Amino acid sequence: MVQPYPLTNRGRMPSIPALAQWINTILLTAVPTLSPWTARRLTDWLLSILLMPSITTRVVAWGCALGLSTAARAASHERRLRRTYRDSQLSWSLHRAILTTTLRFAPAEAVTVIIDETTHTDHWTLLTAALWYHGRAIPLAWVLHPGNTRRTTAFWMDTATLLDRVQQVLPATTDVVVVADRAFGCPAFTDQVAAHGWSWVVRVQGHTRMLLRGHTEVPIRTLVGRGQRVVRRGQAFKKAGWRTVTVVAEWTAVAQEPLLLVSTLAGIGAIRHAYGRRSAIEALFRDWKTGGWQWEASQSRSQTTQDALVLGMAIATVLVLLVGTAEAQAVLAERGDRPSPRRPWAARESLFRLGRYGVLRWLWTGTQPALGARLSLAGTALHERWATTVTRGGRLGTAIP
Repeated sequence: MVQPYPLTNRGRMPSIPALAQWINTILLTAVPTLSPWTARRLTDWLLSILLMPSITTRVVAWGCALGLSTAARAASHERRLRRTYRDSQLSWSLHRAILTTTLRFAPAEAVTVIIDETTHTDHWTLLTAALWYHGRAIPLAWVLHPGNTRRTTAFWMDTATLLDRVQQVLPATTDVVVVADRAFGCPAFTDQVAAHGWSWVVRVQGHTRMLLRGHTEVPIRTLVGRGQRVVRRGQAFKKAGWRTVTVVAEWTAVAQEPLLLVSTLAGIGAIRHAYGRRSAIEALFRDWKTGGWQWEASQSRSQTTQDALVLGMAIATVLVLLVGTAEAQAVLAERGDRPSPRRPWAARESLFRLGRYGVLRWLWTGTQPALGARLSLAGTALHERWATTVTRGGRLGTAIP
């Protein structure tokens, strides 16, 4: 005889209240001064973001109505959400407080911070800084602007604001390597990074001037031919008065143009390794748009609403990575240290997607992942992407003595 599904999970706290309690604990640990009512509203909001397929206010309101033990209809929750978005506590400072309690930095290990900009259709532009984490990126800070409009502040003032916020999150003793693409390959940006005492790796345009030893001045594009790799030490950025840099110019046979990197780092391996991590922020943007929170589905023209939605995505991403890390550790513990002759099933998923599946498993079965209190940055200086780690039989490097 086929047994029916159990109506309760005996000996376990019902899954949604347990998930809500976990979120609420994180909020109150980060900001102990939150009133119980504010903490409850924020918990319900974040819980619904995790439950639902889209960040749009209407969909999240449905999540509140379906997931909470309340008789309120979705329309009522939507009105409450719009009032919540106007709460002055919904600012980047809340995210900073959460990061302060959920990130654990390893002594004497460098971290990689990636800077890039993305768009929400043609309505919004989002300048973002994120921390490389096993092939994914942890959002650190951002600056949101309306799209197709004249900026009220200069772009490089926004990058200065962004870097200042990053500095508030990272310990002063941590070595930082900032990585960015061609839009940031100029002294207007790199000098700001250097002012914080950080190293940097940026991609530059082919016409960037390079002053080599012997006082030979050439466009950086002329240093390399197809199928070649060239490493030079010299000075770059003539119009800014020259900056001493290392240049790595590489043109593979299948590429249409060369990869031209300029850095304050000295070794070619360190430069190529750091720049290879830049794709993690593109994956973060996919998680926020097409592959995760569906940010572009929200068509609100309100800056206040969009600021709140970005904050919600950022905090939810941290929560999902906490769950994803627990899921990954369980996979590694089951597989052991042996390498796999072919790519394991779990290697096909990012830590973000493992985290989303982990949340669903928690809700469906009532089985809570073995969640750690923090996202540890130990080992990220050397370790590769999660897929590489699980294939080679390594460890995420989450233990700090």
